[in-house]
Amino acid sequence: MLALGTALAHAHGTAHQHGVAKLDVAVESNRVTFELDTPLDNLIGIERAPRNDAERKRADAAVATLRDAAKLFGFDPAAQCRQQDVELTAPVLGLGAAAAPSEQGEHADLEGRFVFACADTARASQVDIGLFKAFPKLQQLDVQVAGPHGQSRQTLKRPANKLTLVK
Repeated sequence: MLALGTALAHAHGTAHQHGVAKLDVAVESNRVTFELDTPLDNLIGIERAPRNDAERKRADAAVATLRDAAKLFGFDPAAQCRQQDVELTAPVLGLGAAAAPSEQGEHADLEGRFVFACADTARASQVDIGLFKAFPKLQQLDVQVAGPHGQSRQTLKRPANKLTLVK
């Protein structure tokens, strides 16, 4: 699974572009994993460590929103998907490994991994993506889906929020 996510990330590219995030999705028989890579600007309006109370509040609110992934990824109830794990990495926010000096500049990203355990992923043909609603600066999601029936690429642009997982 990790190799799949890594392969998707490399195939997907890693260009840093404001307003745009990358979302890699791996669909397995009983699990769906989302891997998000986004400039921090899309989430909190800055790409460095917060310097004042207002910036800290925005950062804390964004992290809390991301940790409640069930509100960001809405499955068909018939799939019986439940949030299982969330891992967030953003060194400038103190999430994950400490930032190396070269990573403490003005172009910091956040990487998130969101795992859902599902009774039947075949019934999870579409997912409602709540990222645009939660983060107004986010304008586009470049998505790659890998699953039992192959791979696909999709681009979701605000206000579109339906992601097709199974074709």
